[in-house]
Amino acid sequence: FSVMRVDSADQLIGVSARRAAEIAGITPDRLRRWESYELVRPNVRRQLGHKVVRLYGFTELVELLVVRELEGIPSDVRKLRRVLDDLRSEYASPWTELRWAHDQGELYWQHPDGTWSGDRRPNQMVMTGTLDLKLIRARVRESVKRDPSTVGRIETRRGVLASKPVIAGTRTPVSAIHEYIEAGYGDDAIIEAYPHITREDIAAVRAS
Repeated sequence: FSVMRVDSADQLIGVSARRAAEIAGITPDRLRRWESYELVRPNVRRQLGHKVVRLYGFTELVELLVVRELEGIPSDVRKLRRVLDDLRSEYASPWTELRWAHDQGELYWQHPDGTWSGDRRPNQMVMTGTLDLKLIRARVRESVKRDPSTVGRIETRRGVLASKPVIAGTRTPVSAIHEYIEAGYGDDAIIEAYPHITREDIAAVRAS
């Protein structure tokens, strides 16, 4: 076992809270609930005027998918929070550092030394519901891929953000980038807030 390796390309991934919820297959309200319980924290949480910008990176997206799989096993998210609080004293990112499993409604986790915790009969049960983090990581990478032909373009798609203009290939509204530009932020600061967009995208917004 080791801390989940994040490739250099993975480090560039950053999606809005709404897009993170879509990738995880949950509602935005459920995402906010998980944040309030500190099950998964956004990688970036920044106040911009009256608006709070939340961005989720690759690691956080993997964590969201793990939590979604596990949430239905314990009785409620409070039990997950108690488990997480205990583990955070030992692990920086328990969701992605440990192997998780469930059996007959009970939740278990395997430590790097191979021992399991949470089991009523330690080291005696065969786990049939172990999560495969390789598949989860692959799913996240596939979900955030962007078609290169969309770079530097603005589009309006029916049913996406009430048909408001967005950066092509993303769900980032043009108005959000305009706010940064009007506030005097440069390209580097905007890309830091929205890692999935490019300088070409920003130029298209400036020209719009």
